[in-house]
Amino acid sequence: PKDFDMFWSTAKAKYDEEVPVDVKLEKLDAYSNGAQNAYRLSLTTPHGKTVDGVLTEPADFAKGPYPVRISVPGAGPSMGVPVTANGKIRLTMNVHFYPLVVGEHKRSKGNSSLLEREKSEATAYLEKYRVNRYSIAGVAVSREEYHYYDCILAISRALDWLWARPEVKKDDFRYFGTSQGGGFGLILTGFNTHITRTVAYVPAVTDTLGFLDDNRQSGWPQPVVGHPADLKEAVVANAPYFDAAHFATRITTPIRVAVGLSDTTCAPCAVWAGYNAISSVDKAILPRPGMTHKVDREVYRVLGEWLEE
Repeated sequence: PKDFDMFWSTAKAKYDEEVPVDVKLEKLDAYSNGAQNAYRLSLTTPHGKTVDGVLTEPADFAKGPYPVRISVPGAGPSMGVPVTANGKIRLTMNVHFYPLVVGEHKRSKGNSSLLEREKSEATAYLEKYRVNRYSIAGVAVSREEYHYYDCILAISRALDWLWARPEVKKDDFRYFGTSQGGGFGLILTGFNTHITRTVAYVPAVTDTLGFLDDNRQSGWPQPVVGHPADLKEAVVANAPYFDAAHFATRITTPIRVAVGLSDTTCAPCAVWAGYNAISSVDKAILPRPGMTHKVDREVYRVLGEWLEE
């Protein structure tokens, strides 16, 4: 969209003006010990909701400043166990407005608390937007109503807050993520100027309107396909403002992308659309023959080592 940059700069300015920064930390004793501390980090979104995540950091700040590793999880109801600090500050941000269930992310029958939260969210969105997936909910109403609108702005604010802390090594502020997390890697690296290096594994949310060009498959979550016929025109108008490929044009820092050549969720053409849009001169893509949407361990190893160089 011609007004893409104006839309997002205006959205951030409005958020900054109307909603005070209110990052809160709640200590997670089960994941804290003499070597590290873990917290549930939460803050208010542009529409007064709450988005949260897990911050894990070394207990001794005197040995800092520390490198930072940031991530957003893949699609699903919540997130897994916070990673250990291991000499770094780590922040994993959630993309739901219900409280995360620390240490749980699977839809197992025994996970009643998480299942209930996921079901409640899906039911509310179905009644309000006629779709029951958070990843496409609200985009047919307006750009500001889309679920990801609040997530992008609030998570970026959390990164700003983290970057400003004195114990942070500001030139070592790196991001990694897979699928939905990979897409958010392109989005956040393009939107937030603090990220210094990025790895995006099989990134989602790219080439949203690719099917209009030559009927190629768009990346997950395919918001146009997922809506009733009478809402598709509105989705076509609003969804491009959230296409990670458009954010990627702003990326100037080092970045690596992984793509599975047998991926039917985030198809190679969609991933390449995002990659081709990246402006950075220090970029590379790792294509993996036979790899589906499940990333091979070797790909994680190779790009994980690059991230830590």
